[in-house]
Amino acid sequence: MIRALIIAALIATGAFGQPVSAVQLQVSPISLLPGTSAAGVVSANSNGQVTGYCLVGGVPRAWYWSAATGTLQITSSQYGSTFAWVADDNGTLLGNGSTASNEVEAFT
Repeated sequence: MIRALIIAALIATGAFGQPVSAVQLQVSPISLLPGTSAAGVVSANSNGQVTGYCLVGGVPRAWYWSAATGTLQITSSQYGSTFAWVADDNGTLLGNGSTASNEVEAFT
């Protein structure tokens, strides 16, 4: 169900940089992080790289997906929760994480 929602979101938004009517999509399943209770797609770039988040144990965890890498969790020991907002066409991620003292820090 979650995979279908992610694919539907990509199609509905024309996520690959062209109007939906001009795009031929290759649908690929996106594996989610173990223990995921909810998930969302945040962005997709013109190379088909996708970012989003999963709720794992009630904590937001950022993820990145490409056909080459599959799903990767974006994490750091300094952050309790993470969000990945965008991957540019070079694959550079922009996101933020919350520290133990609830400060929000940006990362690339």
